[in-house]
Amino acid sequence: MQKLVVFGDAHPFLYSEYLIVKRIADAVDPRHEKTGFLSKEYFLTDDDKALLKNAKILHFGSSPLKDEPARSNLYQAIDFAAEQNTIISYTPRIDPAQWQLHDDNLRILRSPIITADIVQLLPEELFFLTGESEPEAATYVLADQGVRLIFVMLNDGVLVRFGRDQRKISFNEICDSDVFLGKILGRIAEAKRPLRQISTDDIMEWMESIIAFSCK
Repeated sequence: MQKLVVFGDAHPFLYSEYLIVKRIADAVDPRHEKTGFLSKEYFLTDDDKALLKNAKILHFGSSPLKDEPARSNLYQAIDFAAEQNTIISYTPRIDPAQWQLHDDNLRILRSPIITADIVQLLPEELFFLTGESEPEAATYVLADQGVRLIFVMLNDGVLVRFGRDQRKISFNEICDSDVFLGKILGRIAEAKRPLRQISTDDIMEWMESIIAFSCK
């Protein structure tokens, strides 16, 4: 079974997005033996569907949402993955150079949230994605939309909300957000149970281990 399927290398203009998801994929499995990338077609191919059927996690960022046909292709992948009970992971990584943040674009950026199981946000993205600037309030907004696992990467730690539990792990080190998420996704993919059967204590234990060994 594939650990992780990434949507983001679908078109040449997604190069910056690819760098992000490649770092996440490297953190899940540096050899990419259990990491797959969807094809460069403008629709889901049979190979794409086979990949998604065997995936534990579909991960994507906001770049495929920028233009058609990548946006529709991403929505197809999300819908198909949801039918397979695949975990869906979204890290917006909003680039102001790509996005003019008016109402129409904000609706597009927010559109995957209702389908996502996991969302990771940076502090500067909170208001655009949730309408809230405070991390705690933002996680409530996301949770109300059905997001199961939420990470907010802060300057002095990580705020995590998992179901009804909200906790913070503080640290003084520099922690790369992409590497952190990749390692968390790797732990989730390796767990032989659905996300709903993973406990908050599991998540916290994994986070503490990742921070201890991956943050400098």
